[in-house]
Amino acid sequence: MTKFLYRPLKSQFILSQNFGENNVCIWNDSGKIFPRTTPTCPVGSMSLYAKVGLKKGHNGLDFPAKDWESLYASLEGIVTELSTEPSRGLGIGIVSEQEYKWSDAFSATSGTNQIKHRYWHLAGMNVKMGDKVKVGDLIGWCDNTGYSTGSHLHYETKPVKDGKNVLQGNSMFGAIDPLPLMNLNLTAFEKNDLLAKIKLQLMDLFQQVADLLAKR
Repeated sequence: MTKFLYRPLKSQFILSQNFGENNVCIWNDSGKIFPRTTPTCPVGSMSLYAKVGLKKGHNGLDFPAKDWESLYASLEGIVTELSTEPSRGLGIGIVSEQEYKWSDAFSATSGTNQIKHRYWHLAGMNVKMGDKVKVGDLIGWCDNTGYSTGSHLHYETKPVKDGKNVLQGNSMFGAIDPLPLMNLNLTAFEKNDLLAKIKLQLMDLFQQVADLLAKR
């Protein structure tokens, strides 16, 4: 399957939590969340994901990130969602204009749809509703807002059609595992930078050809 997603951070590829894992608990009385260090959540607490209705666990990938680390768009698209409530977590949702092939091991389904990619727990955003972004565009900065146990980027993907989640009933709020669709050898920033270099090289080549033709 084509790997059409690019790594959204410049830093080394590391995951602090994978798709479907249950590494965060929440205390029943205080509502405070904390990393799980035992096989199950301690007595008096439960899985954060079960608490919010994610029956199969974490519905994205968590990347460790520094405060205010730059965040780059991993796929082209149009900004359709902005969360500006710190208690919920600052976040961005972008829907691709192009359709891509995907598969979802959790629901044993596959298809070809637009892809919504979401970025959460941000410190700030560099886009507004309706903006069109390219791979590698600076869209925001990472942090620790919302339900979070430390500074990181929560990244998730959902196949959509006519603005609706195709797999809304998959117990993951329509999300699929982004990892099989990611090009792990190239960051979004590098992809953008590479394209810029190619464009400059082509412009230089065209100019050389034009100069040669002008001398004839």
